Amino acid sequence: KLKLLTARGKFMEFIASEYLQEICVSASKTLLSLTGGRYYLKYDDEFKAGDNFNGGALRAVKTLSGGETFLVSLSLALALSGAICAKSLRPIEFFFLDEGFGTLDEDTLDTALDTLAGLHRDGKLIGVISHVAALKERIGTQIQVTPKTGGRSVVSGPGCSSV
Repeated sequence: KLKLLTARGKFMEFIASEYLQEICVSASKTLLSLTGGRYYLKYDDEFKAGDNFNGGALRAVKTLSGGETFLVSLSLALALSGAICAKSLRPIEFFFLDEGFGTLDEDTLDTALDTLAGLHRDGKLIGVISHVAALKERIGTQIQVTPKTGGRSVVSGPGCSSV
């Protein structure tokens, strides 16, 4: 039986599924925290979000709103990076988040930024790429890129020069 499993690649699928279960448990804890206990994650051949405010009903993550999807993605990214750190010799010291904040309401934005601030307090460097004005007010150190004609840009911020 083991030979059949390994010959068809099913054994690796089984190992990957078990690993995803572990990541899902960790991501679910973060998601519960980010959503005030509302949403959790479950993995059974695909990720599903459970809604504790709706009797624990499960639904496909593709049916979530933009803000909910961002929080699920953030939770999964943090869980995955934590799992990688636990198995590696060198910790991950930085995170870059590209957009996604525009889909968040004010309260959810506050929660997401508080989570990122917690990572920063834990010694992580957090890079955020965004066009959301509310972030400009809340993030102290910034590098701003302003497009100019001819494919050039002006870069401003600590220790920056134009390119």
